Amino acid sequence: MKALKEAPYDRRGNLMHYPQDDYRRVETGEYAVVPPDWRPITEFTATLTMTGRRRGRSAAYFMWTDQDGHEWPMFLADLDHLISSATIKNGVATGTWTVGKRGANFGIRYVSQGEGSA
Repeated sequence: MKALKEAPYDRRGNLMHYPQDDYRRVETGEYAVVPPDWRPITEFTATLTMTGRRRGRSAAYFMWTDQDGHEWPMFLADLDHLISSATIKNGVATGTWTVGKRGANFGIRYVSQGEGSA
């Protein structure tokens, strides 16, 4: 199995659940293609707030938002692990996270409880 090294982010810094091009209007009035920003996967510590759920082409997932307003998708199976392993209060969880992949889709995974947990 090939090790996952990079994950796609959009131009606003949100982890993309499914990597796809975006478009932005340029000075000529036409649109330019903006491909995903592929970043190395590293563990990060954050306080995340659950903000809803979505259904993509091939997967249902929950959305979390960090203190800077960035969105982080999470697969249902990874939410199950989070619920059984972490302290969640009023939809808020603090911990160490990483990015994982299922099929063609990306989402965060809980690694460990963070300092000063919710």
